[in-house]
Order: sequence, then structure tokens, then C-alpha cells
Amino acid sequence: MSTTAETSATEIGSQFGPFAFLVGIGVFLGGVWLIIQFLQEDETSNLLPIPVGLDLPFVGVDEEDDVE
Repeated sequence: MSTTAETSATEIGSQFGPFAFLVGIGVFLGGVWLIIQFLQEDETSNLLPIPVGLDLPFVGVDEEDDVE
């Protein structure tokens, strides 16, 4: 595990030079943003995660009329 971490750090450092830390922070923040976006999505039974209007009642989660 430590060998893999050392190799990754070395390769990222050689690829981006002094900006490797900034790239790492950007990747981390991008990942956190994606997780937050996923958690904020409404529950739906849509077949695809993109809004294409295709709704199959037997695929996905059960939708209820919850009042928040």
C-alpha cells in the first residue's frame, strides 16, 4: 500500500510539477461536489439519471407523495 502511494505521489509530482498539490485539491473538491450533487437528487424511478422523460414504473425506487 505504501509503495503504491509513493509511486502515485512521484508520478503526479513529475506530471504537474509544483502544481501537483493544487491538482490534488481540485480533484478532491470535485469528488466531494459530485457526492453532494448525488445526495441532493430527488428519488425517482427514471431509468436513466439524466432527464430524458423515460419513466418505467417497475425499475427504480417506489415514489411516494411525501410532503417536506
